[in-house]
Amino acid sequence: MRRTVRIAALGLVASLTLALAPAAQAGQYIGYRGTTEQDHRARAVVHRTDLGRLFLVGIENGYTLTCEDTTTQEWFVGAFFSPGFRLDGNRRVHLNENWGDVAIHYNGRLGWRGGTGTTKWSVATLDADEQAMLCTSGRQGWTLARRGSAPARLDGKDVALRIGYARVRVGAGGVTKLVRFRPPLAR
Repeated sequence: MRRTVRIAALGLVASLTLALAPAAQAGQYIGYRGTTEQDHRARAVVHRTDLGRLFLVGIENGYTLTCEDTTTQEWFVGAFFSPGFRLDGNRRVHLNENWGDVAIHYNGRLGWRGGTGTTKWSVATLDADEQAMLCTSGRQGWTLARRGSAPARLDGKDVALRIGYARVRVGAGGVTKLVRFRPPLAR
């Protein structure tokens, strides 16, 4: 059985700029941390505007994918969303995205103290004989606890955010720049 470690960072600095654009509406960023059923780290960041609207702007999850040829792959996925996925009135998030060769399903509820839900990560890849195959984590649960918040005010001061392993700096006028990205070490 072959084991591979991969890291996916979805989104670019340009999309970070748009993902954090709701900061112009001030409010706060709320950070959540926890684990998945596969005992991987899980994180989420929600932007709460001064008007009370909630947007999911980032998630990070670890996944163990099982492929059709019975090999496994370890993935750590960090995704930043532009301009963010709006949570409904019950603070529920329904994220079902397909980007061609990868797909993510992230559904659940993020309350004031924490959240629960399910996630699934699927990747189309090639086996050792260069034949197409699907690798998937299967549907797994996640549990998160609120770990704090940071103001999202842009009154001429920079706001440094830590979204998992990415450190982002938002300056006056909503200008965003990726300061540092430090991926996790392989287990």
